[in-house]
Amino acid sequence: MDTQLSPSLLTILILLSEAAAGIVLGWWLRGTVRPATDDAETASHLDAQHAREALERVRALTERVAENVGAHTTRVQEISDEISAKTATSQGGESGDDILASISQLFAANEKMHEQLAQAENRMKEQAEEIESQVTIARTDALTGIDNRRAFDDDLQQCVNNWHRLKTPFSMLILDVDHFKKFNDTHGHQAGDEVLKGVARAIADCTRDVDLVSRYGGEEFAVIFPGTDLEAAKIVAEKARSAIESSVFHYQQTELSVRASLGIAQALDDETGASLVKRADTALYLAKERSRNCCFYHDGQQGHLLEFADEKEAEPPETAPADEESPAPQIDPQTGLPDRAVLLEDATRRIAEWRRYESPLSTISIIIDDFDERIEQFGNSARDLMLKVVTQFLQASMRDMDAVARCETNLFAILIPGVTLEHAVGVAGRLRMAISRCAVQLAGTPFEVTVSLGVATATADDDAASLLGRSELAAAHTAETGGNATSIHDGEHCERIDVELEIVE
Repeated sequence: MDTQLSPSLLTILILLSEAAAGIVLGWWLRGTVRPATDDAETASHLDAQHAREALERVRALTERVAENVGAHTTRVQEISDEISAKTATSQGGESGDDILASISQLFAANEKMHEQLAQAENRMKEQAEEIESQVTIARTDALTGIDNRRAFDDDLQQCVNNWHRLKTPFSMLILDVDHFKKFNDTHGHQAGDEVLKGVARAIADCTRDVDLVSRYGGEEFAVIFPGTDLEAAKIVAEKARSAIESSVFHYQQTELSVRASLGIAQALDDETGASLVKRADTALYLAKERSRNCCFYHDGQQGHLLEFADEKEAEPPETAPADEESPAPQIDPQTGLPDRAVLLEDATRRIAEWRRYESPLSTISIIIDDFDERIEQFGNSARDLMLKVVTQFLQASMRDMDAVARCETNLFAILIPGVTLEHAVGVAGRLRMAISRCAVQLAGTPFEVTVSLGVATATADDDAASLLGRSELAAAHTAETGGNATSIHDGEHCERIDVELEIVE
């Protein structure tokens, strides 16, 4: 039996102690310096109190571990000295029993220390879980279940840092429910709470998973759009406004409805979080002063009413020559997704918008890896499972404004307006990893689904077919070079992207 104290267990305990203490202390300090309203300030004080209590428990546990280790080390040294002394004076084995007794004491001391360390490790895990839970609660709005003002402040600062360091564009939306005080006075605060929950759901349904939706305070909500310019944010803002206006909220057998005013802005050079919020807020107040239930955007100089051109005024879509028949748009019966013809039609319209407003436009093509081989090996059940997995992830990951289609048997595509090449690569990377980590089974056996992705962004020479074709070439390049990764097409050639670049925010 090893008579030495396990260094790995002790090291783990020390690292856990330091890490947990650092997490709690950093969280508490961040919470105490955050600007807050009266309600948020009260919550911040409560958060600080909980954090101090958790930190004190971690500190006390760390001190007890250190005391136990110190006492154990002293005791082991005493026993070791005793054994050395007895061994030096023993003759003919006369003191063998005494030496064995001392060794037994050493074993007992080590065993006791291991038990104490194991107990401390379990308590440390419990403390870490409690701290993680408190951090999650501290960033979540209790009423609506979306992020709160604390989370908004943190996410905003991160986006500002990325903008200054990497020039990753982002935009912001601030939304205020119109005449909400009057609504509460008429219908009661409980009805108002139900409406706020519904408004939060309506906003979330119009945004992507990567967009950051939060309750800014009271009846105000905020959305941060990473990697999105002003033109794309305008589209989402109008969708959110329209969704809220058309929503019906039910409370005690009563149908209720509200409207909202919105302000949006895109981060400019040398922008700070505070200045961006101020510009979006200025646009919001212009919307309220005009007539409410509308949206204004701020271009850095002044606010403008958001208006969309009528379809009649839009540039006509490109048409095929008279001697060429365009395929009739239809829905794929296996996946329920539009087909390639529908996607090309949408891409034509989006390219016209891109040329008019200079808003970025990107595409992602997705090839299911080893599709024919897996069907040959496992039959049509494997085909159905692979199509189902990819379709569900595509539908769940995209915004309302994005277009998803099944172009060929194992080829899918996504049209992403308002998104740069860099951000589209990040979207592709997250999508690829989500699909590969999906735990599915076929006939009770684990079945792995992976995809090869290709990304392209619109250039001056592109039409709908060439833009989609370039992303398909990039996806084919990925499949040919090993699959389960992402490649980009820069207009001239394909380049496979390292894993680290696939998850760029």
